[in-house]
Amino acid sequence: MYESDNNSETIIRVITRKSQLAVAQTNAVLQKMKEFHSNLVFEIKTIETVGDKNLDQALPLIGGKGLFTQELENALIDGSADIAVHSLKDLPLELPTGLQIGAILSRENPSDAVLFRDPCKHKSLEDLAPQSIVGTSSLRRKYTIQSLYPDLQVTNIRGNLQTRLMKLKGKHPTSSTHYDAILLAVAGLNRSDINDYYETLSDQKFMHAAGQGFLAIECRINDPIIRFMKCLQNTETDALSGAERGILRFIGGGCHTPLSVFTSIEDGNLFIKATLFNEDGTAQSTQEALGALSEIDSMVPKLAYRMKSEL
Repeated sequence: MYESDNNSETIIRVITRKSQLAVAQTNAVLQKMKEFHSNLVFEIKTIETVGDKNLDQALPLIGGKGLFTQELENALIDGSADIAVHSLKDLPLELPTGLQIGAILSRENPSDAVLFRDPCKHKSLEDLAPQSIVGTSSLRRKYTIQSLYPDLQVTNIRGNLQTRLMKLKGKHPTSSTHYDAILLAVAGLNRSDINDYYETLSDQKFMHAAGQGFLAIECRINDPIIRFMKCLQNTETDALSGAERGILRFIGGGCHTPLSVFTSIEDGNLFIKATLFNEDGTAQSTQEALGALSEIDSMVPKLAYRMKSEL
């Protein structure tokens, strides 16, 4: 971060991934910051991460943490960038020394969506014939599909949002798999202005990933830039995102742990529902909790313990 020559503008260097969705998400965050601080000017740099480059393996098989964040965090650490914008669900629980989450924005729709190869014929997962092929790179989505729709086949699919849509439509030059449907996040579709027909899956029947729908800004600890992010914070966002990431933390999980969650706040009370699958998806535990927001610190570990104890 630095001041312009006439000190009338504050210039912030931003690092993000190269994908169209990542850039769209970053622009949404920066626009929100600029609504509160009109003197901000942003210099955006894009970069590819390990997760972007390695498209030959399923994400859980690549191993390691921060598959979509490490290169961005390196830019913060070496001082070449001031902030990084992430999908919160991709951000590891343990951040590198010297870094922190500066703000988490209000949530976009966290639900999952199904897009169909033939949307005229298929409007719902129930419409698919037995042995139809559904594509996803998420273990959570895979195991949920296998649990709810055991007659369907679930196959790995990699690539950014546009690449996956091309594969679904049979228009990608390197993909030979015939996908009848693919699973994506509603938030990503909305942020990318995708107008294709999709089925929005039930929040509590087909629950989302921890942190899904939230965008997070990462920065250096005690950096003066944090003052520009305070306007983006709110109590409900902090409670929901904190509870969901807290469950992951207490089960000893990470970004690719097959955990699905649903959280909501009503009349000052937090409702949590979560399902944890075992490693191969053959067993699952679903637990619920309801309590005051002030009880989050006790609710979350108790719920996590009950899930782990059943598996």
